[in-house]
Amino acid sequence: MGTTDVPPEQQRYMMYAFYNIGYQSDPNFSWASVETAINNGCNGIQLCVPWDEIYPTRTGPANWATLDKQIERIVQLGAKVALRIGVHRDIDRVDTYWTDENGAHTYKNELLYKNHSRQFSPAHQPTVDLASDFVKQVAQRYSRQQQEGSILFVSVTNTPFLEQEYSATNTIRFEAGEINTVTDYSNAMITGYRAWLTTKYTSIAGLNAAWGRSYASFSDVQPQGLNAGSIYDAFSGKAGKDWYVYRHKVHKSFVAQTTQAIKSANSSYKVVNEHGSVFDNYSVFRGTLSFKDNAQNADGVKVNDSPYFPHRFSMDLVRSNISTGKWVMNEVDGIGYARLGLDPFIEQVTQSFQHGAKVVVFANFADAGGLEFVRQITQRVRSQGWMDQPVPDFAPVGNIPVKLSRLIDLGYGELGIRSQWTELYNQNGNKPVRITLDEDILDQTPIAPPPTSSPLSLLAPTLDCATGLLTFRTAGGDNTAIEYMVAGLSPWSTSPTVTIEASKRIGVAFVLKARQSGQETSYNYTTACGNNPPTLVTPIASQNIVVGQPYSFVIPANTFTDADGQIVSWVVSNLPPGLTFNADTRTISGTPSSIGTSSLTLVVTDNGGATAQTTFTISTVGATTPPPTTPPPTTPPPTNPGPTNSLSMVAPGVDCATGLLTFKTAGGDGTPIEYMAVGLKAWSTSSTATIAPHQREGVTFTLKARQSGREVSYTYTTNCSSQPPTPTPPPSPPVPAPSVALSLVTPGFDCATGKLTLRSRGGDG
Repeated sequence: MGTTDVPPEQQRYMMYAFYNIGYQSDPNFSWASVETAINNGCNGIQLCVPWDEIYPTRTGPANWATLDKQIERIVQLGAKVALRIGVHRDIDRVDTYWTDENGAHTYKNELLYKNHSRQFSPAHQPTVDLASDFVKQVAQRYSRQQQEGSILFVSVTNTPFLEQEYSATNTIRFEAGEINTVTDYSNAMITGYRAWLTTKYTSIAGLNAAWGRSYASFSDVQPQGLNAGSIYDAFSGKAGKDWYVYRHKVHKSFVAQTTQAIKSANSSYKVVNEHGSVFDNYSVFRGTLSFKDNAQNADGVKVNDSPYFPHRFSMDLVRSNISTGKWVMNEVDGIGYARLGLDPFIEQVTQSFQHGAKVVVFANFADAGGLEFVRQITQRVRSQGWMDQPVPDFAPVGNIPVKLSRLIDLGYGELGIRSQWTELYNQNGNKPVRITLDEDILDQTPIAPPPTSSPLSLLAPTLDCATGLLTFRTAGGDNTAIEYMVAGLSPWSTSPTVTIEASKRIGVAFVLKARQSGQETSYNYTTACGNNPPTLVTPIASQNIVVGQPYSFVIPANTFTDADGQIVSWVVSNLPPGLTFNADTRTISGTPSSIGTSSLTLVVTDNGGATAQTTFTISTVGATTPPPTTPPPTTPPPTNPGPTNSLSMVAPGVDCATGLLTFKTAGGDGTPIEYMAVGLKAWSTSSTATIAPHQREGVTFTLKARQSGREVSYTYTTNCSSQPPTPTPPPSPPVPAPSVALSLVTPGFDCATGKLTLRSRGGDG
């Protein structure tokens, strides 16, 4: 692995995640992947410490021997050890640790079940105590190795994904399919919530006034979202914010107790909070939007990203909101590594280091091909000198403030935080950006409302036509909190602003609403901005290039024109591996690294915020393969139809009651298909996405699918207003599709090993 002159406290690490699957069945421990990872350039191993494997039963003996050998051998090989203590349990090993009543429950009042595992409710203190005791045993057992400097850090996880948060997915009735969900609605959680509300509001009248409800007593109160029609109902309004805050406090208590258990064994341990994400669309359900408060007693925060995720933004967000000197870490998810190629993974590692990461962890690279990828990645990263440089002190540029209360309602995407980050990042020479999280609702105390002076009313709002920022204006009221919403555009929120997209800033009617102390008022408003989007003038011709040979192409400045302003932004997506885009010079350049055809999207934005886009293809061929004939440029149709039997997209299925969108395709070559919806869902093999309630009428999405290097798209506008909600029909036996039609059914996914089992029907053989 080589040595460096970097002080130990500032040393960077590239670690390999070992999940300890089959811990008991392999007492001698196979060293193939771990030794290979270390020999291939990793200077650390993150070991899973499974509670249910070491203590299969509550009364039986502990099985420490395998873990002892693993740690000893890793130290012998000159690498650091990170301990990832998992306190979920296999369904056959829950034993007497907790009962079903005290297991984590979903908003549908179903017992949470994931990867043949159960989780306990973090509100059930007796089980939290048992889990904390096990954590302490681990810390005590390896205190000597900690004193010797062999242990880099320790994390405690409670989900089958080996992450520290509330689970946001559930397996339905022990089948392979998964649905998004909200937890925890166990009896212990609800009982504790009622007690907390009693202390917070002191009287049921106070709670009813704040929530706009009519409960007879605190014992009648139910958490927001229980048995609701959608997971998106869980945190809306004042009642939803209270539910979010209580969930946070319960989880924070669990984290604090397990952290103390580790520190009580040896105060020098570094304890790291490990999250799936702290900014994605599911972070509100994970409870990790408020990661900053959770990390007060931690020594660092690790987030588990992938090349698909905006890891630079992720690192900036974490680094900006933990104390100086605490560690920032990122996980590199290797699922689909062969398809992606090396460059995206190398980019994630180097950019994570560039934005402050001390550690990156390679996950799901377990087979021979994956380990070879790890070797090449670490070799490239080391050759660039990253491991010879200390983690620097940062002076980030700019500042993007964001409030937790608004994130709960809208998320980072709809609030435009990521767009602001991109702008600051590009304007300041690609330097890290400061993002300041204000967890404004975590310590609110209720205030008795004063007498009403005059009824609340809405006035004409203000609208910034350049940014689309609409600001509510009110008169009267009783000086208590006001919530706002725009019908069909945004849910109830205490934020008095909402962003209207460029296409709806001229002549579109909206109903604005406000409510306070149970009273609601409305205002009819029609937008009247004068900005028009850019117009496509000259479509871009398809490009033919040769793998391994340098390539450069400047997008003509006259591709688009803007009649009432100027174009200020050019963005190209889905570039072939090896190519990059320089927005300042509109140049695509680089050396293509793999053969295939990519459908690129060019999006331009004018100074009024209006956007337009076009697509074109780049075909990469081998050096001895004659390039295909380039057809004359034409404006591509929305659905990107291909040749006979090639993959195409058709109208999706949408359940207006639940918001479940199901991608549908025709044709294809029989290989796996990936799907994404711009602004809604990242690339994945899952053929479903969930549309929020306020987006189910009149909102346009660009749906995409790709297979064997070919990408197709479909423009879909939601239209649920005229359709009554209907229950989801029961599953029916799979029906083979026609020989030319390919579709995916629900895949199987083992989150511990990263193994994805694809299931499909149809195709042409």
